[in-house]
Amino acid sequence: MLALSHVVLHLTLACKSTAKLSAEAAVPIHVVLAYPVRAPEMDQTFKVQRDSDNVAIVEFDAPQGVYRLFADIGGKRRCGGVDYLVVLPDHDRSFALTLTDRPVPPITPALVAGSAEMIAHPTVVLFPKNTACNKSVGDPLSEPVDNEISPGAYYAAVNSAIGIHERGSRIIAVRLTDSSGGFHYIRVRIDFPNYTNGWPTFTHFNVSTDLIEYAADKPEDTLLCPPMYRTSVGGPG
Repeated sequence: MLALSHVVLHLTLACKSTAKLSAEAAVPIHVVLAYPVRAPEMDQTFKVQRDSDNVAIVEFDAPQGVYRLFADIGGKRRCGGVDYLVVLPDHDRSFALTLTDRPVPPITPALVAGSAEMIAHPTVVLFPKNTACNKSVGDPLSEPVDNEISPGAYYAAVNSAIGIHERGSRIIAVRLTDSSGGFHYIRVRIDFPNYTNGWPTFTHFNVSTDLIEYAADKPEDTLLCPPMYRTSVGGPG
């Protein structure tokens, strides 16, 4: 039996229909965790209360995997939201999603996540394709990467619309902060842009004590490419 992780879903209700509801009214939130194939992991409706910021919280347990997350108000598809959710084994997850009148499907991202020593403050960044291993790097590209750090783990979704239209144009790296406040960059070998349609690539990449120690005595602001630290590549579900 697969171990379950606890997910806390923070839903901002930004639809016109929710503004008409009384503050005391319970809101039916329909949540689906879906795989690209076979039956969804979860398809359930919760009745929840909103707080003063119009945020509703839904909690549930889920096995590890990569899911397409759907949420809507009582089955009304015009008031909903959709995104991709990574659940790691033995790590609870907090995730935020905004429900709108015209939900827009996300760009199919490249996902990177793993357990992490928080002292390194891992952050996923992008470099141009011509960035060479073991050479100095400039500033990371200013393209969208959604980074989240939670106790004992980190999560990132690369959403670069520019990179998606230029295959092989981006290098993905995890930036580690050292004790002096400088940066070390570890390349993550992941297909980006995605070579399949409609489902993200996912790399499970742990930031361990060994990895931090490996980077510590290397020059700062250099792209390090140690392939032995890539722990696994996960497919859908």
